[in-house]
Amino acid sequence: MEIIKLRDEFIKLGQALKAAGLVESGVDAKFVIQDGLVKVNNEAFRNCTKLTSITIPSSVTSIGKYAFYNCPGLPSLSLPENLREIGECVFSGCSSLKSVVIHDSITSIGNEAFRYCSGLGSVTIGNGVKTIGEYAFDGCFLKSMTVGTGVIKIGAWQTMPYKTIWLT
Repeated sequence: MEIIKLRDEFIKLGQALKAAGLVESGVDAKFVIQDGLVKVNNEAFRNCTKLTSITIPSSVTSIGKYAFYNCPGLPSLSLPENLREIGECVFSGCSSLKSVVIHDSITSIGNEAFRYCSGLGSVTIGNGVKTIGEYAFDGCFLKSMTVGTGVIKIGAWQTMPYKTIWLT
């Protein structure tokens, strides 16, 4: 794998596709967001239906709105420990996601952040999270959810079919 250094503070979809050597009809995409980045830009990977893997380095502190919106081929993700916020609709429509662990460093989960992640079975929300946005997990078929002690505001949840929610 060749590492290409990017000059900008944010990685843009066009740059990522070029750096990865992908074409429009290309094979399953595997992106590595280069170390040194502090934010994944809004809509950076929106509608990348062939995205199957993503590595987000520990230097990333924020993921912008719709960054991974409708990436149905993404089965898992590892959120970096330095991440502070998850923006609006960031992973909405990522129907292959199976589980998510939201670290203590994250303070807010945006509106509709995981909406329609129909494959999402379990979520663990760390003690640092203060707010969970409206419809953040709407359309998910959760079997379990563990919510940390720091949550002080939860937005509307509407149609979240779940089996168990643990408040720690």
